[in-house]
Amino acid sequence: MMKVTLVALLLMSTYVYRTAAQGGIWTQLALALVKNLATLWQSGDFQFLGHECHYRINPTVKRLKWKYKGKFWCPSWTSITGRATKSSRSGAVEHSVRDFVSQAKSSGLITEKEAQTFISQYDG
Repeated sequence: MMKVTLVALLLMSTYVYRTAAQGGIWTQLALALVKNLATLWQSGDFQFLGHECHYRINPTVKRLKWKYKGKFWCPSWTSITGRATKSSRSGAVEHSVRDFVSQAKSSGLITEKEAQTFISQYDG
């Protein structure tokens, strides 16, 4: 489903950019909409305890409310995947990392001290 949505966004953005030279309020509105929709998906990489890890955020609607599904994983290190659904992108990233750390600690992959050191970065 996500691939279909991304392809549709790509095709729509191509059309909008192509017709933007013609001007008009509807074209400008469509261009702004496409730009905003494209920013809802987010992904990235960062180091976690010396390992290359990845995160991905996808928008979703749950019980008629806008939510973000977060996923955090380190494929070269372990098959553990942290997941969370929150109302903000940053919350989805943070809680998917927390879920990953909790699972890694439970499986003996990391120590309690390593988990607390990493989690303390998020405690404010």
